[in-house]
Amino acid sequence: MESGSYASLVVMPVYISGKRPEKWEKQVKDFVQKRYGDLSSSNGFPPGGTIRSIRDGYPEKLLSKLSKDITDSYCGCGFPFESIEFSNFQTVVDLGCGVGLDSLLVSDFLENKGRVISLDFAFPMVNKLQKSIDKNGKKNIFPVLGDMEKIPLKDEFADFLFANASFNLIVKKKIAFSEAYRILKPKGKLILRELALKNSLPDEIEQDPSAWNSSLGGVISKSDWLELLTNVGFTDIQISDEKDFSPVISLKIQAYK
Repeated sequence: MESGSYASLVVMPVYISGKRPEKWEKQVKDFVQKRYGDLSSSNGFPPGGTIRSIRDGYPEKLLSKLSKDITDSYCGCGFPFESIEFSNFQTVVDLGCGVGLDSLLVSDFLENKGRVISLDFAFPMVNKLQKSIDKNGKKNIFPVLGDMEKIPLKDEFADFLFANASFNLIVKKKIAFSEAYRILKPKGKLILRELALKNSLPDEIEQDPSAWNSSLGGVISKSDWLELLTNVGFTDIQISDEKDFSPVISLKIQAYK
């Protein structure tokens, strides 16, 4: 999410008689896909990504291992990997990887003893990650072009799934979580860094599909996140590390299959 970015968006109310019109989901998905694809292909990420990532909890020592064009592309809402032990993971999936900042960090955590599958539905993002992989000689990251609502991976594929400010961009969140549950091995782990509501958002944001480009349109409450995960079968759900991310909050969500 880009702090303060909503003011630059064009408001396009799309409610008709209090209801969303048909093809709302496709309209939102097209907005988001184009927005993030354009950010990558034009290198148009908001300035200060590296500074924001440090502010949001990323250790400078880890970021120093990555090229500045990668850290400057940061669009997450916090550091997901605090106190995570990677030694037992063989297959890790990054859902909504963007240009791969988190994937590149995780590839080092695994020390070539495991692999990272990096999924994104914007081709320019995946393409930029592939160039970083080639440039840095990474052998354990595998970019995949795909949709989180229909993940092109087999059942019980991964030991560990993570996502950073990705699920809030999805309209059909239950479908996306069901897919995440499907590809996770029994007793596998899910870690999310996500946004949650502090209060209700203004109507002009909730009714504007372009608001999803700044992550605001898809933000839900903590209780909604908990309910979604519970309903698709996740257990031992913990919500922690709440931080202000005005006009919403950032939090860490951990769950198991």
